[in-house]
Amino acid sequence: MPTNDIPTRQNESRQLERLAASRYLYLRAKFWLGLSLVLAVPIAAGLAVLVMKVAGAKPYAAIWSIFVTFINFFVFERWQKENMSLAASVQEKMDCDLFGIDWRSTRPEPTPEDVVDASERFKKRSLEPLKDWYPPALGEVPLSVARVICQRANCTWEKRVRDRYANALLIMCGALAVVVAFLGCAALKTFDDVILVLVTPLVPALFMTLRLGAEHREAARSSERLARHADALFKEVISGTADERRLAGRSRDLQDEIFERRRMAPPVFDWVYTLLRSSNETQMNRAAAELVEQAKAALRTGT
Repeated sequence: MPTNDIPTRQNESRQLERLAASRYLYLRAKFWLGLSLVLAVPIAAGLAVLVMKVAGAKPYAAIWSIFVTFINFFVFERWQKENMSLAASVQEKMDCDLFGIDWRSTRPEPTPEDVVDASERFKKRSLEPLKDWYPPALGEVPLSVARVICQRANCTWEKRVRDRYANALLIMCGALAVVVAFLGCAALKTFDDVILVLVTPLVPALFMTLRLGAEHREAARSSERLARHADALFKEVISGTADERRLAGRSRDLQDEIFERRRMAPPVFDWVYTLLRSSNETQMNRAAAELVEQAKAALRTGT
């Protein structure tokens, strides 16, 4: 049975450099998102407390709310999306190389300077967590099978992480709304005071957490849909009924969807990935090993 070299090539210096570059670019996107949240949540909460004690601070709280909304929308989100787009392109370059699929000619490629600059900045950290990005067991099956398993792993990993993160954000949003309501009833006398003192400063925080929760939920649903597509493609691959060109074309179509999700979905903070990494890696490696065994059995019997 023919095999592939994804497990060894993914640990070559060129691929690790691309992966390091994409990680650094994602980190920059997370920085801008984090700064937006800091401006919207703790500082706004502090202003709300200040306004409760200093009546003359009400106009400043309203001005801060407007300022945060505008700077997030017109500045931070744009910088975040620019970094996300470039990071997705660099990671796409690595995947295309490993999976043996063509780069979309209509899509601008990341420049060597982009990759080198970002990877050098990331190399202040350890590269060890980047090694064996895809399960080593993939080397036991043909490339057409291995790349679909890799694509499926990308989708299922993202679904698990984003589902849990979306739940946490929506719970946080609900808790913030409850706190606002409680403080409004306990400390403020009129409806106008509730709006000016509590709601106005905290509108950006409520809006951001609610929107992020919804966007992560949508990204999780998209990843789930792509995982089902990968499952169907996996069955077609091991059936032996399609030629390599058709399989590569369908993998290319699936990769387009993965690229768009990486480019457009909001970033997930590193501490979330770190918290979930051990269980996710275990599930990914076990699932990959199971699929490898299924593929080997089917290809041996020709069914």
